[in-house]
Amino acid sequence: MTPQEVRDNDATVSNIRLWRPDILRENFESLQRIREYFVFRDVDVDRYELNGERRVVMLSAREVDQGSIPGGGTWQNQHLVYTHGFGAVAAQVNSASAEGAPQFTLSDIPPRGQPGLDTQPRVYYGENTLATSFVVVDTGTEELDYQGSGSEEQVTSRYQGEGGISMGGFLKRALFAWRFRDINLLISGLIEGDSRIMINRTIQERVPKAAPFLEFDGDPYAAIVDGRVVWIWDAYTMTTGYPYSQEVNLEDATPLSADFSGLRGSANYIRNSVKVVVDAYDGTMTYYVADPADPIIQVWVNAFPDLFTPIDQASSELAAHFRYPENLLQVQAFQYANYHVTEPGVFYQTQDYWAVPFDPTVSAGDVTQEEVPLRPYYLLMRLPGEDDETFVLVLPFTPLGRQNIVAWMAAKSDPADYGEIVVFEFPSGENVDGPSQVFSRMQQDARFSADQTLFSQSGSDVRFGDFLIIPISDGLLYVQPVYVRSSQETAIPELKRVLIANGGRLGYGTNLQLALNDSFGVAVVPPEDGEPSPDGTVPQQIARLLQQAVDHFAQAEEALRAGDLATYQSEIAAAQAAIERASELAARQRGETASPSPTPTPTPAG
Repeated sequence: MTPQEVRDNDATVSNIRLWRPDILRENFESLQRIREYFVFRDVDVDRYELNGERRVVMLSAREVDQGSIPGGGTWQNQHLVYTHGFGAVAAQVNSASAEGAPQFTLSDIPPRGQPGLDTQPRVYYGENTLATSFVVVDTGTEELDYQGSGSEEQVTSRYQGEGGISMGGFLKRALFAWRFRDINLLISGLIEGDSRIMINRTIQERVPKAAPFLEFDGDPYAAIVDGRVVWIWDAYTMTTGYPYSQEVNLEDATPLSADFSGLRGSANYIRNSVKVVVDAYDGTMTYYVADPADPIIQVWVNAFPDLFTPIDQASSELAAHFRYPENLLQVQAFQYANYHVTEPGVFYQTQDYWAVPFDPTVSAGDVTQEEVPLRPYYLLMRLPGEDDETFVLVLPFTPLGRQNIVAWMAAKSDPADYGEIVVFEFPSGENVDGPSQVFSRMQQDARFSADQTLFSQSGSDVRFGDFLIIPISDGLLYVQPVYVRSSQETAIPELKRVLIANGGRLGYGTNLQLALNDSFGVAVVPPEDGEPSPDGTVPQQIARLLQQAVDHFAQAEEALRAGDLATYQSEIAAAQAAIERASELAARQRGETASPSPTPTPTPAG
């Protein structure tokens, strides 16, 4: 790609995701948990209108965990006071603070920022499977929203919704006490006739109870719609009885990973026929029929007409947050890898089968870790041949048994063209490096290798983000975030470096912009607020790199005098990397190809 192509696709570049969901969740837990009884269970990728511009953000609801109430919690606290979570947290996907922490767009309690959460920030129903089995609201005691700035200051409320079941008189209370084997439900003087008991509060148990004949995607996600938190969960209709169709083992097509679940069983027919929306405040469930042409869902709609709602009745604000489900694209890609072939002879001889490439970051540093395919990833990007950006789910392909990329698939999620899938194939005569090849090149970069050594010397743990392949114009940009977590018990992973591959060139920097600039030798993404580029002109960059090399050589000599051979080696590697980078920049300025420069070695004293 050229610098101009990157500038022309600024919306795509500015929404490149540098945060891995499980890494970001650790940051949310440390920086935004606020109190020990709040918890974040998952971080989801979605798009929102922020300051009049559509942006990709990562969001997580702040739920309650009664098991973490200070002092263990009395029965009254667990079931009548600490009843709900409060608010949500959202962060930009493409940037971090100078310290490597996420930059929040929505944070704190009460929640401040965008997307706005001002209608109803309370979360009674969610993903937290560790929450207590029931809570009772509208009782003789106030419910805790959160503790204020003072140790004794508490902000409380009373439930105003329609969620839960009325406790009623003595008989109903006795039945609930028997059901939960809890005599307090019967004898507590705080439970009144108008009190309501909330059960089945995790969406994982709540949603399938009403529709056990549906199968569900491995990743339900939170969204903020009209100022309140809702949960959206994609549901499938499946069968193994569709005529003349190959049966697929769904566990092979949707393999498990550390932070992502797959489907179970087998099927030769699957449709994302239903999208379930659960209100986090009152637990209301709406089963929207997303594929009315599906004959299986037609049967269920006829059997339970009051259960289902046509999807055109979903508000435009809600429909804007529907996503193409990841498990479905995995299954489709699993089959398309074979069935993209249309010539019978080629098909039966398996001459052009494809595969989803393995994620090179999963087994990095751990040869015992089993390889898993790349997980599909969401991008806000301009597809080739189109004028506007669209929110898509992307997955690349490699030839079966080989490492180079031959194609990539994108499923659209925006309402205007939801569900449309496009596949772009590369010319058969060209070799395009795949994830494992590019990741290997990145790890061999002298600058990163030196930094990795330095980071690891102090006992810190180097971790990798999701390996992303970003199609831009007619080229590909490979992006690899790098985090560092110190050895301190309370430390959190911080975004410290970004590696970029653009063709045969590697870019390296402390953030996305600097890595892009480094890959081209020029500033390709303007800094915010019109500030001059932190890299400066090419001669200034060369001068700075040469000074860095001199400094590293001086530090290497000091380490050698002290007998610290590990530091000596890493400083020499850092100096060599700076000299090679300066040589490369000088060659580009002259229009030449950089050649390796001999690396001077400091002479040990004495």
